[in-house]
Amino acid sequence: MKQTSCVSFDVFDTCLIRKVVAPSEVFRLLGRQLAILLGERDVEGFANDFIAWRLEAYNRAIQRSTHEEVRLEEVWTALRPMLPTGLPSGWDGTAAELELESMLLGVVPEIQKRIAQCRAHGQRILFISDTYFSGEFIRRKLAAHDLWQTGDGLYVSSDMRLTKRTGRLFKHVLETEKINAENLLHTGDNPAADYDAPRRLGINAELYSGTQPQGFEQFLMKNRPPGDCAWSDAAGQLRWNRLKAEGNSSRGAAGVLVDEILGPLLCLWTGWILQQAQKDGVQRLFFVARDTRLLWSVACRIVKRRGLPVDCRYLYTSRQAIFLPSMEGCTPEQMPWLSTIAAPTLPAVLGKLDLAYADVKSHWLARKPHWDEQQLLSTKSDWQEFWGFLQTPVVREKIASNIQRRRQDACDFFSRAGFFDQCPSALVDVGWHLTTQMELSRLCQLLGKDVILRGYYLGLRQGRYGFGEAGIARALCWQQPHDQLSPAYSFCETNRISLVEHLVGIADHPSVTGYRANGEVEYNGGRTGLTPALFGDFETALHEYVDRHADDLAGLAGTDAATCELLSKLLNTFFAEPSTECLSALLQFSVYDDQNNLESRKLIEPYQWPEIVRTCLPSRLARHWHEPQWRLWPEASWKMTGVAKRLAIRCIRMAKQARLVSRPVN
Repeated sequence: MKQTSCVSFDVFDTCLIRKVVAPSEVFRLLGRQLAILLGERDVEGFANDFIAWRLEAYNRAIQRSTHEEVRLEEVWTALRPMLPTGLPSGWDGTAAELELESMLLGVVPEIQKRIAQCRAHGQRILFISDTYFSGEFIRRKLAAHDLWQTGDGLYVSSDMRLTKRTGRLFKHVLETEKINAENLLHTGDNPAADYDAPRRLGINAELYSGTQPQGFEQFLMKNRPPGDCAWSDAAGQLRWNRLKAEGNSSRGAAGVLVDEILGPLLCLWTGWILQQAQKDGVQRLFFVARDTRLLWSVACRIVKRRGLPVDCRYLYTSRQAIFLPSMEGCTPEQMPWLSTIAAPTLPAVLGKLDLAYADVKSHWLARKPHWDEQQLLSTKSDWQEFWGFLQTPVVREKIASNIQRRRQDACDFFSRAGFFDQCPSALVDVGWHLTTQMELSRLCQLLGKDVILRGYYLGLRQGRYGFGEAGIARALCWQQPHDQLSPAYSFCETNRISLVEHLVGIADHPSVTGYRANGEVEYNGGRTGLTPALFGDFETALHEYVDRHADDLAGLAGTDAATCELLSKLLNTFFAEPSTECLSALLQFSVYDDQNNLESRKLIEPYQWPEIVRTCLPSRLARHWHEPQWRLWPEASWKMTGVAKRLAIRCIRMAKQARLVSRPVN
């Protein structure tokens, strides 16, 4: 802050903040009170109308006045004729509005600290406000929140009949205080009244944006359904709690990502899961694999805060860890997952069966003498030969032995995890086809365990396994059949599915590949993309978010469809228009192109010069110049690409478009 002899502050949304997200929401609350007093049947409808009447009353009062600003009493004089039945007998609208404002007002801690610092430096404190409230009311509210001291200056437009937005109130302040413009520093939130107007007069000005809706608060305000005040109520409470916590936590890159997307997403999803669990009488939840590591952490926090009788456990497992133990044979129908490896060399495929290529190499070469170890199983003939090879006695015996050993190790692990306990339980996972739940169900049957499986999922797609195969499942989002018009919130049908998995799948360990006899978990050894310290940053930021906002978000969880629509809009908005701050938290993330975690790549890959140059070359040359790279998240790649490269890409696109337009039509 620039050092001056005198500093001034705007009052509303700078020094003091309302618990609602917008001033007009105060009128909604007042309209509800009035509707109840008048005996209106449609309270919310009347409240919505009252907002319009109250705003129009201010405009009419201004039009009738010969001054720049009016007073609250004048606004209510203009409002009374607009009310359909007048005011209740003995009810003072002006007093009711002042009382409601008093209840909703709170201090902005950051500005409170700034004012204290200015006092410590011996600077004179002024408060300058454009408002229809009286100076006396403003003084009382400032004093109630330890902002006012005897000797401070207070300049209110309703008293002076001058406003900041015209600059005349600032001129009056300079004349009254007998100071030059350069000796005053003003801070406020309104770009026109608190920044442009004082700067035109030579006054130093700082724009304060901390009270403006940010991140998820802003999203709720922009996307709230017409007539639904739950979203705006939540936005106001979120902003209130964020400002109260300002300075008590370090947001950092991880904190920004949590505030804007991870916090709301995981809290709302957890709320839905816990609601379903209570309906179904489920007492234990198993959060499955890396995709639910952070979700589990959030659920544990919320369950503890609310004192819910739900035991949340994290289950170190994956599809890869249970495929082999749940196998019953070595046919393509029994092992469809074996042919999904991105680069199916014989060593890679055999590795999924716990077979070392060296142990069976001689048997394979007896069938395919000229086979190269790095050669891919790429043709139908290759795979037919491979499946036949698995049926040879020596290979089949080795596989059977591996299955039995892996099955026993898995049984020991799941027993220790309490998975086979006689306790109503359910799995929790992202989705989408019930593969993991089906394999676990099959494993339980093979082990003779009487376990009834059910699962809760973010989304389930068409083509999923049936409940008879996998067990009961509930999903927040069900993909619609292709011959039906799908709702806009059915994000299961978009190409963002893998992005959802990568976004929520932040974990502190690699993928699980199996279990050992001592109960330890085996990992694939791949990178998680996160250091332990960075994962800790995310988890800490999430815990802080839950403590601040989980209760605020509870009111947003309505029907499954409404919750799904909210999350769909949130995810689609984030993926289409990610902020640079959020993307900086994701730059270190490595992801895998296939479920076997063989080839890792960066989640966000900025465009590079070789591929940009390639687009300028003739087709015959472009074929031999830098193969273009497919990107998982094009919008993020574009946002994190340098300005010069983006300019070059735009110029190339414009040039190509111009050539297309100028071509003659045959």
